[in-house]
Amino acid sequence: MSQWRGQTGRGKKGHFHLLDRYIRRIDALLPEDMEDLVRPLSYKPNQEQTTRTLKITFPVDLVKPDGVTEEEVRDFLLPLEPKYIALGWHGEGGAEVFVMFETNEECRSGRKLDGQRLNGRLAQVRFSVDNKFRRVMEDLGNWPTTGDREPLAAEKLTDQELEQLETVSDGRGETA
Repeated sequence: MSQWRGQTGRGKKGHFHLLDRYIRRIDALLPEDMEDLVRPLSYKPNQEQTTRTLKITFPVDLVKPDGVTEEEVRDFLLPLEPKYIALGWHGEGGAEVFVMFETNEECRSGRKLDGQRLNGRLAQVRFSVDNKFRRVMEDLGNWPTTGDREPLAAEKLTDQELEQLETVSDGRGETA
């Protein structure tokens, strides 16, 4: 009598049952204390673990983009000290304020302020993507766009290097 499909030792080449067996065999070779180091190629940590940006919105009150000041936001976030604050952005429900911190830990602490009042208005604090903050700052004109950014310190040349570039070599090691 024949066995059920998937119960035989052999199977159709490339079938997922064979792949599962292969993965289990590889997994058995990996020591348990190193399992946290092995992640699938498609692994992306959740936003809470990586982001440094918060988005503050006002779900109850319709607030104009210029209705929130930087001092009010800084007072709301005390004792945390944000690195950048983007004011003047208009989202779906009114004003949106984006705040970027130096570290993810500061950002997590700021997220705990959800539901508190910012200058008498109920504030909703959510994690945001760091690239969204950059795009908002570029659109508001507060951040240099990729093409017209300032050169990094490593990209800046010394006076000596500039002089060497200004002299034109004729190909024989002599300068013109």
